[in-house]
Amino acid sequence: MTLFWRSFLLIAALIVVSVLASFQILRVAEREPRARELAQQAVSVVNLTRAALVNADPFRRRELLIEMNEREGIRIYPVTNEEALVALRPDGRLERVAERVRARLGAATRFAAARVSASRSGVLGLTKDAPGRCSPMISISIWLEFAVP
Repeated sequence: MTLFWRSFLLIAALIVVSVLASFQILRVAEREPRARELAQQAVSVVNLTRAALVNADPFRRRELLIEMNEREGIRIYPVTNEEALVALRPDGRLERVAERVRARLGAATRFAAARVSASRSGVLGLTKDAPGRCSPMISISIWLEFAVP
């Protein structure tokens, strides 16, 4: 092999390694902003859904839930403590999101990768009291199911 071909192969290998290294650096640098954005989106969906359910006419809540499922893909289920859940994967991506959401919504917020009876999705469980209501008995306990890309 001549000096030209050895130099050519060395330069090509260096270019490939540098491109792969730059992709890895970009991937690591994007983790935290993506986790922050996904957590903010989940918190917003939970708060807006909670407000819609609390303030909706009790006779029209069923139509509201159907419309949220059809238009936005948000499915809401009642919380049961004995329900079997699939734990989050220990890869850290969704764990960072779960930490941020718990910081905003409270320690009672529960996360799972999926409900056993559901398709591939993320599940966020929460119990929030309805502020500004006369009755302290009003609270919302739901599983909010959303697609995970």
